[in-house]
Amino acid sequence: MNSDLESMRMALDGMQLSKMQKVAAMNFVNGLRVELGPSQETAKVQFLATVPFYKVTEEYKRGEETTMKRRDLRRGEQRATAVDLRHDAMHVDLQWDGYLPGKVSESFVVNSRGQLVVRGIMQVNGQVFDIRTVYNKEDC
Repeated sequence: MNSDLESMRMALDGMQLSKMQKVAAMNFVNGLRVELGPSQETAKVQFLATVPFYKVTEEYKRGEETTMKRRDLRRGEQRATAVDLRHDAMHVDLQWDGYLPGKVSESFVVNSRGQLVVRGIMQVNGQVFDIRTVYNKEDC
């Protein structure tokens, strides 16, 4: 996995995560498992972590809002809509209310080297963060 570490740190600070949550996000999430449904109308993204307490799986439907637990594990739910689902690219919009409400627009694209490039534009607490992470095949 390869991230733009400075933008990731800034985003984690913007989310006002605890020191332990920041360490977990920076060091323990080591990959993603992305599964598309057979008709490419649904998708599931599982964050792969080296610690057992962080188990986050998000499920999306094309053009339809779904709700799930917040990715940051805070109370409440986030809403997500898959805008585009294809075998080599997908785009998802997420939004959450409650403590530090915000939203993120994420794109997942397989590049020419077979790497999964995830780019998220996150807006929270009046700030905007542009985060880019590249996952190699062994990370997925």
